Amino acid sequence: MKNKQLKMARMEVDMTQEGLAQVLGVTRQTIGLIESGTYNPTLNVCVSICYALEKTLDDLFWVNSETELMSQLPTRWYAIEVNPGHEDAVKRRIETAVMARNYQHMIKKVEIPERINDEAFSNCVMVKMVMANRSWGIIRGIEGVKQRGQVLEKGKYYPSS
Repeated sequence: MKNKQLKMARMEVDMTQEGLAQVLGVTRQTIGLIESGTYNPTLNVCVSICYALEKTLDDLFWVNSETELMSQLPTRWYAIEVNPGHEDAVKRRIETAVMARNYQHMIKKVEIPERINDEAFSNCVMVKMVMANRSWGIIRGIEGVKQRGQVLEKGKYYPSS
């Protein structure tokens, strides 16, 4: 998850990644990795960054909301098995439930796949979503859904997009 707050705070005091790295005794690459969200710094490094930029831990490292956190988590495609012939109805029900609960940050896309080969799933709805209990709670509560979804291998069961 990118740390935009850190980058903005660093820029507010007109400090480069190299300058902050020198103050902290780390490499410029470390600062770049922290800002890009690739590296999770130790608490000591976080506190040192806060002192150097005159900010609090909350200012630089706290996610402001569940929506913001969930929107930055990776998503996967899942094949949700449905009762035969109910694909369109289940797709509409999932989309309606997502909108009603304001869960667009958790369930990103719902599609009915084309059958691209003999191994492709049939009688299913494809859902691109964050792996979370609330996401599954929505799916399990939809009339016509038969079982928990299966993770897909893109291109084999569903065309890469």
